[in-house]
Amino acid sequence: MKYGKFLVKNAGNDRFSMKIPLAQCVTTEGTSVGVDAFGGEVVVHILEGHSTVLPDMERRDQIMLSSGEAVRLFSTARSEIGA
Repeated sequence: MKYGKFLVKNAGNDRFSMKIPLAQCVTTEGTSVGVDAFGGEVVVHILEGHSTVLPDMERRDQIMLSSGEAVRLFSTARSEIGA
């Protein structure tokens, strides 16, 4: 997905991992995530619960996010974390 938006909720009893543009996102049970992709940029919003984002270009970095937090990832620069 290069352009678009989607929402996902982990309704299972275990962790859920999904490949999103520019990263891998791992959610805990009950977590709701919103993803907004536009070309070389993606914003991951944690609407409920907790998630770990693993950027493709900085695989050793783990970005831990909780409800109300978001991270903006760029294909050409370091990421920004905001609330």
